[in-house]
Amino acid sequence: MDRTVEGGYVSDLLSDVIAGAKEGDLWLTLQVHQNIVAVAFLNNLAGIIVVGGKEPDADTIKKAHEQGVPLMVSSLNTYELAEMTPRAIVRAALAAGLDMIAVCDHNSARNTASTGRTAEGSPLVVIPGIEVTSTEEVHIVGLFPNDSAAERVQEEIYRPFRGKQRADFRISGCRR
Repeated sequence: MDRTVEGGYVSDLLSDVIAGAKEGDLWLTLQVHQNIVAVAFLNNLAGIIVVGGKEPDADTIKKAHEQGVPLMVSSLNTYELAEMTPRAIVRAALAAGLDMIAVCDHNSARNTASTGRTAEGSPLVVIPGIEVTSTEEVHIVGLFPNDSAAERVQEEIYRPFRGKQRADFRISGCRR
């Protein structure tokens, strides 16, 4: 996914998402029909995750590609996924009394900046990072002085895959 996630929104009612979701939110839903793509596009959402292992039909996938809306599928339920937004991560870290956290997604630095922005004004320090998976399946954690340094490493990781579907998404994200 090539978009920054600013927050999350969970609802299966389209009218609720239109009225309540904010630009940059990642939308979690059980819905699989084409209208979810139109709503995500209208609200300029970061993307859609269809939860519970439900599969969007071919027309929904096609519309997502045409509209540039990242569409993903997860076998996890809504509750399990909702705990992974930048807001939820910062809230949990502060509730645990932590002074500092490192944000290290698998082969991605896309959410380091939004997590740092979410923590602004709080005592929490957010260190940008990335967890790189080698071809030998070794996981290497890299920590960086700023978001742009982490994002440069991410670009190096993805350079060989430009124009190809990435294996970390069952349904690939699209650029808008």
